[in-house]
Amino acid sequence: MRALLHNLTREGRWIPWLFVAFFLVVFAANGIMVTVALSTWTGLTTETHYRDGIEYNRRLAAVQRQEALGWDVTVRSETLENGVLDFAVAVTGPEGQPLYPDRVAVAFVRPTSEGFDSRHELQLRADGSYGTFVDLPLDGVWDARVTVEEHGRRHQSGQRLFVER
Repeated sequence: MRALLHNLTREGRWIPWLFVAFFLVVFAANGIMVTVALSTWTGLTTETHYRDGIEYNRRLAAVQRQEALGWDVTVRSETLENGVLDFAVAVTGPEGQPLYPDRVAVAFVRPTSEGFDSRHELQLRADGSYGTFVDLPLDGVWDARVTVEEHGRRHQSGQRLFVER
């Protein structure tokens, strides 16, 4: 019996090393995840968070003024065969009549990475819409932020697009 217990304890010496190995694997995995998380920071932050908070009521009032205009801004986008995006905006008034604003612009913003944003002025087309052709540098998700201005009044809207060539 004593020999049997002696053999079990001798053969069981590796069991505590299993616990050590387990925790080494856990620490290594956590270290890799922390390193990847810190090295892939996209920089999505704002340095004006305090001022943005103070201006919150002003932004709410601007949204109410925009809704009172009654404008309907419809966005249409289509990726052409050559990979260029055909982007168009139609603006209608409260009674559904087409509006011809002084200025229509769009800003394409990449929500997940910096350095690829672009702004474009849209031109009046024969069908009454405003449009432009844009060659976006990357496939994937883009935010199109449309600004329509007419006689000092402004309407802003946004739409998320998925561009695939």
